[in-house]
Amino acid sequence: MATTPPTTNRTPLAGVLTLTFLASLGTGGVTNGVFFLTESAFGYGRSLNYWLALFMGVTYIAAALGAGRVVRFAGRRHARLNARTMIGIALGAVGLVCMLPSLATFATGEPQAWTIWVLVAVFSPATGVLWPLVEAYLSGGRRGGELRRAIGRFNLTWGFALVVVFWAMAPLVEGRPLTVLVALGVVHLAGIGLLVLFPSVPGAHSDEHHEPEIDPARAKRLLFVFRTLMPVTYLVLATLSPFFPEAAQSLGVAPAWRTPLVSIWMIARLGVFGVLGRWHGWHGSWWMPGLGWVSLIAGFAACVFGPRLGGDAGVWAFAGGLAATGIGMSAIYVGSLYYGMEAGSAHVDAGGTHESLVGAGYAIGPACGLGALWMTSGSEASFERVLVTIVVVVCVTISVGGLGALRAGRGVRRAGP
Repeated sequence: MATTPPTTNRTPLAGVLTLTFLASLGTGGVTNGVFFLTESAFGYGRSLNYWLALFMGVTYIAAALGAGRVVRFAGRRHARLNARTMIGIALGAVGLVCMLPSLATFATGEPQAWTIWVLVAVFSPATGVLWPLVEAYLSGGRRGGELRRAIGRFNLTWGFALVVVFWAMAPLVEGRPLTVLVALGVVHLAGIGLLVLFPSVPGAHSDEHHEPEIDPARAKRLLFVFRTLMPVTYLVLATLSPFFPEAAQSLGVAPAWRTPLVSIWMIARLGVFGVLGRWHGWHGSWWMPGLGWVSLIAGFAACVFGPRLGGDAGVWAFAGGLAATGIGMSAIYVGSLYYGMEAGSAHVDAGGTHESLVGAGYAIGPACGLGALWMTSGSEASFERVLVTIVVVVCVTISVGGLGALRAGRGVRRAGP
């Protein structure tokens, strides 16, 4: 009997975006905000936070790379274990494990640091499977201008969610940090109800309404460049995130304003998402990856060195660095996601490749931080300088190596028949 071809029916965009918002609250609170929580609840310093961040990155990349295989294997084993069901399982696992630190504290009478490692051990793989699936539902059955608009709204949605959670958690970080995790668990469990709007599998990637605005070969080259830079963006973020709590403290920022201050990079990124979602002049251009890279590295250096200035000058330098970092991240992220969906495919593997590059950055960044700590033996006088040097060298190496591979590949194609 012939197999019925996959439908091109699209998942309602409102459903995808609502689920994206709810799940992104957890991503912001755990992936980006957990270091404020561990500092407050468990007394973690820079070193332990970097180790936790490294653990988070390694588990995330493994899950993202295997997302497509997991879904296909589960589907072969049982017809009900389809993409929609896997999203539900991921949301349920995250929702329940977010309750663990509070339950352990209630049972023992004091915070249990091991619970945060268990949370990350579940959270990272679960979200590493979740986001490629959500991106597949987002892009399935959409192409060209419609795909661009959907991606623009998707970016605005999850970007806004991260800002919301960083402001919402601000009054709780100092006194009730584990309450933040409980709230995030409830939000993930509530998201399961939205799956009634999702078909069992993402819609097919249709070519019927494709708008060929740029040469396909150019689109693939741009995809290669943006994907080369993707680990750089999250390398920078993953290096900064464990650094943020101590930086904000050293600047003399009141506890209730530390996460709102750090959210400047999220707000800047959100603004660029809005601009790039409505203005498409960047489409097919080569200047955007270059602008994103320069802004990212300059912002990173300002964030690290800013606290050394102290006073108002330090706060302004830190805030400016956060804004520049957000601008650079958004430019590279939008380009990578768009060309990945437009020149690549809308399948889970396409989103998995995108998310695995995110995970690569999440793993390399903390490794840079730990390397700087080891090289300076914790010396405050030289840590920042060594950290910036290591990160810049690694970012340049990744970027130049990727561009060299692109040039070599083009040369081989020209030399061929």
